[in-house]
Formats: sequence, structure tokens, C-alpha cells
Amino acid sequence: MRVFILTGLPGSGKTTVILKTFKILKRRGVPVDGFVTQEVREGGRRVGFKAVDLISGNSCWLAKVDIGGERRVGKYTVLLQDFEELLIKVLNRAEMTASVIVVDEIGPMELKSRIFLPILKEKIATGKILLATMHRSLLTSVFDLLGEEASAIWEVTIANRDKLPEMIAVKVEDLVSRSLNRDV
Repeated sequence: MRVFILTGLPGSGKTTVILKTFKILKRRGVPVDGFVTQEVREGGRRVGFKAVDLISGNSCWLAKVDIGGERRVGKYTVLLQDFEELLIKVLNRAEMTASVIVVDEIGPMELKSRIFLPILKEKIATGKILLATMHRSLLTSVFDLLGEEASAIWEVTIANRDKLPEMIAVKVEDLVSRSLNRDV
């Protein structure tokens, strides 16, 4: 099993934990790649979300308020074209260069894309380790969504969010190390 999932309430620190874990793994020489979703605020008001490539820093809108469109999640219109271009670029690069793929998040907005899950499953099938955040409402469907059981699921809380990055990094490093030893 090669799927590690972080979940938690909105604002619990899932993205922060996954970013810190990414930095720890990268610093320790673990080949890691992926993207995060960050909220965008203007004047104290959340106006949308951007997907950010963790290697290049390039970003694109994933969803935005106050624009028309048929693909909606709550008050947000999901902007699939740019997101899918970033997704394809990041995941194809990760297939070539990474052992670990970071995806923040597997949630209702990302699932509006018809290619999101098929591409993610394809990369997992090549033996990549997936470290992802997942919307709480989807947790019971991890296997149905990804075709894989989760190796571990952590709920991010105020009490554990500072300790989780190191704990997760150790588990992921161990799995990467075991995979490399098997391949030798």
C-alpha cells in the first residue's frame, strides 16, 4: 500500500502539514514532486483557490467566486482548463523524477475534472507513493476513488499538526527505502 492520506476540518492545517512534510522529504534527498491548493484572499474575503506546482512555483486558478460557469462547488466556479494543464505537467514530471507525489487536495473541486483521478491512479500504478490531503466527506471512498487502500490516514488537528510532518516523513522515507532496496 502506497497511499498516505491527511484529512481534517477546514482550517486545521492540512496544507501546512503537507508543505512541511514535502520540505522535510526534499531536504533529506527523497525525490518528491506535486502540487498544493492554496486559498486566495482579497480584503479578508476568500475569493478562490489556486493550484501551485511545488517545484516550479507556477500556479493557476482552480476555483473562483463571482464568475459564471457550470462547474460549481458551493459559491465557487471550478476552472478546469488551467488546472488540468498544471496537473498533467506536474504528474508527468513526477512520474519521471519522483518517488513520492504530493497532492493537496483530493476534494470536490478537483473531482470536477474527468482526468484528475485517472491520471492519479495511473501514477500510483507505476509504483509511486501518494501523499495527499483528502476532503473529509470522501474518506470512506478512498479505495473506490484511488483503487488502493490507504497505508495510513491522519486527521490533522491543532493538537497534532506540529508533530505530523516529521512522523509522516519518517513513514514515507521508510517506504521509499524499502522500495529502493527491493528494486536493487
